[in-house]
Amino acid sequence: MWLWNLYQAVEKWGQYDTPTVLINLLRIGEDLAAMYQTCPSIFFELRSPSSILSPRALTGSQARHEGHDKFMLIKECLDSSKHVEKLMNVSADDAIMLVDVLDDAMNSIEPYDKLYSTLFHTLRKICVKHGVLPSSLSASTRDLQVSHTGPEAFGGFAEVWRGRLGTQDVGVKAIKISVKSSADSVLKSFCREAITWNRLSHARIVPFFGIDQQHFPLSMVCKWMVYGDVISFLKDNPEENRPRLILDIAHGLEYLHSWAVGIVHGDLKGVNILIDEHKRACLSDFGLTTILYRPETINIVSNVSVFASTARWMAPELHDPDKFGLEHGTPSKESDVYSFSMVMWEVRHILPPMRTFLPDVRTPKVFTGRYPYDESRLDGQVLNKILTGKRPLRPLEAKSLGLSDEVWEVMERCWREDRLRRPRIYVVLQDLKKVFYFNDKCIPTPKHLELDPPAVRSKTPLDIAPGVIDKHLKITLTPTPIADLLPEKLNISSGKWLINYTLAWERGRVFRPLEHYKGTIKTSWRYMDARNESPWDCRVSKHDLRDITLDQLWHYMAVNKYNIQKLYIPELKSAKALVERSPTESIWSVRYKYPFLERGRQFYIVRTMFLDKKAKRGLVVSRPTLHTEEPLPDDAVLGRYAAVEQFAELENGQIEWRLAETWALGGNWQPANRSRDGVIAQDVVKFFKWFHTTVGTERRRSWPISPP
Repeated sequence: MWLWNLYQAVEKWGQYDTPTVLINLLRIGEDLAAMYQTCPSIFFELRSPSSILSPRALTGSQARHEGHDKFMLIKECLDSSKHVEKLMNVSADDAIMLVDVLDDAMNSIEPYDKLYSTLFHTLRKICVKHGVLPSSLSASTRDLQVSHTGPEAFGGFAEVWRGRLGTQDVGVKAIKISVKSSADSVLKSFCREAITWNRLSHARIVPFFGIDQQHFPLSMVCKWMVYGDVISFLKDNPEENRPRLILDIAHGLEYLHSWAVGIVHGDLKGVNILIDEHKRACLSDFGLTTILYRPETINIVSNVSVFASTARWMAPELHDPDKFGLEHGTPSKESDVYSFSMVMWEVRHILPPMRTFLPDVRTPKVFTGRYPYDESRLDGQVLNKILTGKRPLRPLEAKSLGLSDEVWEVMERCWREDRLRRPRIYVVLQDLKKVFYFNDKCIPTPKHLELDPPAVRSKTPLDIAPGVIDKHLKITLTPTPIADLLPEKLNISSGKWLINYTLAWERGRVFRPLEHYKGTIKTSWRYMDARNESPWDCRVSKHDLRDITLDQLWHYMAVNKYNIQKLYIPELKSAKALVERSPTESIWSVRYKYPFLERGRQFYIVRTMFLDKKAKRGLVVSRPTLHTEEPLPDDAVLGRYAAVEQFAELENGQIEWRLAETWALGGNWQPANRSRDGVIAQDVVKFFKWFHTTVGTERRRSWPISPP
């Protein structure tokens, strides 16, 4: 009987087409597990003990094969419009199972993979159409506790309650619905935002923990931002660092607009920008304008007050699409840039307390926080100004807060009426960095990453000055002839700038190595755009002094890097110093042979080293160069590599090993289109495995061991 049931099940599954298999994947797995549990013992006795799989071994083996099979099923489905249509038209019960399968698959695909984007948009469409969300979003908030003292904040469309999730303080945003009969429309928009927010991971995005339907019909759970929104924060802290906050907002928006994410915020304004415990700005409220302005929900969501309306931050083409040749007023990257300019005006115009000038008389602290077009109380008046090309006036009293001519010029370009003439957000960010980092002394840098102040300001064109960093100090994959190599000091300066910028790069997943290594490794990467030929990978690992010292790390991974790497990186076939320009700078010929490429890859690299023992940090800058004296082997292709590596002892006693690198593997040298975060994380694990095996705890006193 058991065999007959198994036969019937297999015969039924064999008749499924690809989408049906994917839709029923969880059910098939459950049926197989149930059959295994009821399998008669005689079938196990007929097999040799060595070949019998325990339930645990079976689960592990099944998981490995199932992951690959699931990936191939999804890829085959998404490659066919007919299959995608069938996935979209599943029943309500099947949709619940399907979104769990797709959500689980996304955890195994890197965000920069093309399949990830396709899968994400398919998952979001299914969630919105059927009003369902992956069970993982609810499971992650199962232990949520909500305060009974009432909401902490009120809004036209939501209330914010404070709660606790484990040891984390969280905010619970409960959506308010006025008419129950139309709640389905709000549910779909809620699903769109929740599934979108769940896939965002960046230091300048408010962390999302999941949804909660135990305490409220519709609510989202995110990190509790202790300082509230940026407007309230600056009113209470008028002397706070505004340039840094503006850069934080720009970094968050750049991440959303990047090709790997491709999301439009649509509701960028001061109250949707929250401040974390480190006094850094983070974006929140993704897609709520979809709920507020969708035709089918406009009458069922509670009205928004005049002064909280989004109209003052909206681009003109969203108010009157016909005037600008558009069919619909749909938020876009260009409209986000317009809103960002209004946020800049808003943030810069929140002034410090004002005092009277009467002798010995002081007024209480009065804050003059303002919003765009605050001289007009009605939205109709605001719309008229926006559509007739009028923009907020320049507040002269805010110049002391950093609203310089350069910043004002950036704002004017961002709020241009013609959306096609507005700059991309990465261009805006680059311009603001030039203004703030060179002209604004209030941009702080962590102590172990700050630039060494030059003893004497040089008057040569190669001195660090606005614009020069792009032309001379920017590290790229463009090889430099040996005769045109910069002085060592400028090479090191460019490396310090790059390492500093890695602090604002996208945070990636944390890679936790095996038991032999107690540190942690975080990887992140900078997306490819018009300023970079290839993406930049970043790796930051931190180690206890008991595991390794700064001197040891410098000796093995800076002074003798390639000789040591040949011991644990099999792809590195040869490395030799061609020219020693100084004791701290040399030109290297490095060759790799990758198993996935037929021909080897040849790199010519100039390495510049700088060790500051007093500051307890060292820096190695690697840049591609042209070396015509050594002929390129016939079986090799010329590749290009650039990197900056920093070794530093932090104030807490930890050793930080920070790497930023970019590369192109040659051939037609198409730019690399994906990150190598797993590979560069593994490099740390491999080094420490070699280090602990070769050096050993009992032999630490006799280090260093000379490399072969």
